[in-house]
Amino acid sequence: MKNYALCLFFIMSILGSQIGTTEVKSLFRNLYKKFTRNYSIVSNEYDSYFGEIEKNKEKSKYSCKYLKYWFYDQAIANNINESDIDFFPSLWSNLVRSLPGIRDFPCKFYSLKLDEIKEIKQLYDYFALYDGYPDEALRNFKIYDSVHCKYFKEAIDFYKRMKSRCPNNESSEYCKEFHEYSEDSKFEKALLSFRGICKHKTLNTTPGGGDETKVTLDQDLQKLADRDNILNDILLSQFYEVLNIGFNNYEESHICNNLIKDSNSYHITKICNKLNVILQNWDKILKSFESVINRNYCEYLNYWIHDQIKDKMFRKKTTTLIYTVWDILNKHKINSNNKCWYKNFNVPEKDFKNKKKLYEFLEYYNAIKSKMEKMDSSKKEEYCEYLKSIFSLYYTVKHEDLCKKSTVYKDEVDYFQKTIKDGDLAFLKKNCPGKNIELLFKKEQSSPGKGNQNPQLTKGKVNIYEN
Repeated sequence: MKNYALCLFFIMSILGSQIGTTEVKSLFRNLYKKFTRNYSIVSNEYDSYFGEIEKNKEKSKYSCKYLKYWFYDQAIANNINESDIDFFPSLWSNLVRSLPGIRDFPCKFYSLKLDEIKEIKQLYDYFALYDGYPDEALRNFKIYDSVHCKYFKEAIDFYKRMKSRCPNNESSEYCKEFHEYSEDSKFEKALLSFRGICKHKTLNTTPGGGDETKVTLDQDLQKLADRDNILNDILLSQFYEVLNIGFNNYEESHICNNLIKDSNSYHITKICNKLNVILQNWDKILKSFESVINRNYCEYLNYWIHDQIKDKMFRKKTTTLIYTVWDILNKHKINSNNKCWYKNFNVPEKDFKNKKKLYEFLEYYNAIKSKMEKMDSSKKEEYCEYLKSIFSLYYTVKHEDLCKKSTVYKDEVDYFQKTIKDGDLAFLKKNCPGKNIELLFKKEQSSPGKGNQNPQLTKGKVNIYEN
């Protein structure tokens, strides 16, 4: 272990204690005895074990952090239960009163639940690593590889979540612990500096986890596209991947942080910060695709951003806040000719997923058709099943809008009828015999309405893009 001081805590834990208590429950007794021994040692600046630390005043002020790190680590490793953890604060008070000469030692233990200890230990893990290896050493030892970037991303994500949860005026025991940890600004500065080094490393986890969820095509379409190598035929998938890789890490925006101050809206702030950096770099993104035609890419961005919101609690509130911020961010883009506005996807989550599924199919339809024309009939079955599911979905949502006199799916119905030509029905009948897919489609005017786009800076026809 590189950190000498922290190492001492783990070594001393095996020496037992001269201090006992009859109040401690049996399962907690051994850990408590070791803790009292360690605490009495670090509070005594003349103790021979820690003389090396006391020679270094910069290190000595971190003794409390070392002690807490050791205690939290041992509590978790030994499966100490919730009731024993709850019992600890009273033991702590008795310890301070009973040991002479340590009352002025600047170390406080707060009343934390076991789950809170497991969370806060993530920061102490980082503290132990950083304090043992200065950032220059981390660079020299090439610790910035993808595995370590994964670790630092999780630490950064947790730290930012804690800052949102614990503003300066929050005085819960949990936040007191965090504020005490974050008093030394050098650790925050060092931790956040890893974002630049690791920004091109992606970390994909499940929704609701500590990091970001990768946006992909609809599952059925993705499977076909991967298998038959048609992903790159359409730029939609490439565009998703550019945003997944380049913009799932971001610099915090003062605009987002000032507009979204609700401590329970951390995930909204994350999405806002992503959107901000994307809009600020919109011209560069278009240039990377060698395009100044904003329409398709603006549509793609809308699906990507809204996919980040799905499966979140308070989705409607989140979407409304993002729309407000989107308008403000665009108004701050005074030096750009290209602007992308939001498309109104503030609909029930089921409807958004259906809209995204239909849109992605229509973007890939011609590539699918071309692929089917070149393959043996024996290999077409999976495509035919996929096509039937999509045409069935189209048929369902179109009639759902008609029955409800709604315009939720107007854009998708219009795009569907524009994309599917008369000759396509004969193609479907020929290549998917017996599926009756052609019976699910009929050219006709969709239900009247204004669609779901944001009326921004246009007269007459509504656009979500501006160039």
